[in-house]
Amino acid sequence: MNATTNEAAVAEKIANDTSTCGIVGPTAGGAAERSALRRRKVAVEGKRQKIAPVPAGNKTAIVLMKLKTRRGATVESLMQATGWQAHSVRGFLSGTVRKKLALTVISEIGKDGVRRYRIDEHA
Repeated sequence: MNATTNEAAVAEKIANDTSTCGIVGPTAGGAAERSALRRRKVAVEGKRQKIAPVPAGNKTAIVLMKLKTRRGATVESLMQATGWQAHSVRGFLSGTVRKKLALTVISEIGKDGVRRYRIDEHA
């Protein structure tokens, strides 16, 4: 069975799957249904999802741009740039930047006593 036949079989299996058919309510044909279909397709194919490149102009790009500066960024400056609360900024730094994007984040306290975060380009 070649790759195109396998893809056609997966597409047919997803199309014939009745577990998502007949959804009634606000999720009918919405993002939740499409997301479930994408997850199912990835699980059926047995492939891992790849991290998509970050589009310019979204909050992730803004935070990464600020963290890549030589001086870094404070939690307060990231809060103002994104509109997030402090715990959301710290969670984003830990969960997304460190774990998902696998970037090294350096936390330093400057002479002014303010903690700054920056991405280490050499690691």
